[in-house]
Amino acid sequence: MLSEKIKKIADRLDARRINYLNELERDLKDERLSEVFKSEQKLNIPKEYITWVEKANEEKDAVIEDFVQKNRILKTGTDIVKLNNLTQLFRSSKMSDDELLTLIDVDRKDLMFMELLEKGTKINVAEYPKTLSCLILMQLINDQVENIERRKGEYFSKDLNMPVTTHYTVANDLGSIYDKSEETIHICLEKLEKKDYDISNITVW
Repeated sequence: MLSEKIKKIADRLDARRINYLNELERDLKDERLSEVFKSEQKLNIPKEYITWVEKANEEKDAVIEDFVQKNRILKTGTDIVKLNNLTQLFRSSKMSDDELLTLIDVDRKDLMFMELLEKGTKINVAEYPKTLSCLILMQLINDQVENIERRKGEYFSKDLNMPVTTHYTVANDLGSIYDKSEETIHICLEKLEKKDYDISNITVW
């Protein structure tokens, strides 16, 4: 799961944070150091740690981007000739949902083809639920992908004194969002492959 990959990044970063604080605590036990100096050191964020955080954020964004690229349904080259012929045939002879879907065949998984077909035929989901469910499933997948992509702006904090659990914000608190969106994508893809046109049980996040 995507959230598990991000949690591993958070765990590595947090381990470094804890190790640094432990080393700092040992160094500050020197009785020769003033309390003012000790307080300043505890508030100081070393450049090294800032670099660690920035690299962790870059790694997290790369993991999300990889997921987005693998799951987003793109609008690629569409068979325009078949699309035009099918649209004209539909207009000249009223066909059923099953008949239209049979003629669409493999292009039911072509996002641009289905969007243009819907626009050209002006079919509605009430009369053509199976045909339009293919389009709806692909749109749902892209909606969930975009939902995950927006999380690229959620960054790990550079605050050394932040509680451990707060470092898991991206992985845990948002983990449920990642998991639910990823689950919805998986369900939609499975339905497209199995030609399962019942979309009533899909939850959108």
